[in-house]
Amino acid sequence: MSPSKFLSEFELKEELGKGAFSVVKRCVKLSTGEAFAVKILNTRKMNTRERMKLEREARICRLLVHPNIVQFFSVFDETDYFYMVFELITGGELFEEITLRQKYSEKDASFVMQKILDAVFYCH
Repeated sequence: MSPSKFLSEFELKEELGKGAFSVVKRCVKLSTGEAFAVKILNTRKMNTRERMKLEREARICRLLVHPNIVQFFSVFDETDYFYMVFELITGGELFEEITLRQKYSEKDASFVMQKILDAVFYCH
């Protein structure tokens, strides 16, 4: 088995989140020390259609360049794993921030909604 190109360029760090089919970890680019987020998918049991969906997701992410959308940097399609490298966003989840606050002024709610709708409008 050949060495992982991703692991030769990045060092994996702590887990940031987990989904049904993937895990997101912080990673550091070895050549620069810059931190990123990487979505890691185990592709061993995926069929051709599922692999095609992953490739499509990566193509779409590459096209989405907007200040309110997490920036996509690169993809590593390897034998057993598919790595998608994104900008690392710190500061927590929007949902958690919304639920922690007791009240939102119209101004605050409008500001958040405008950012979300700008991104949605850009995507469509």
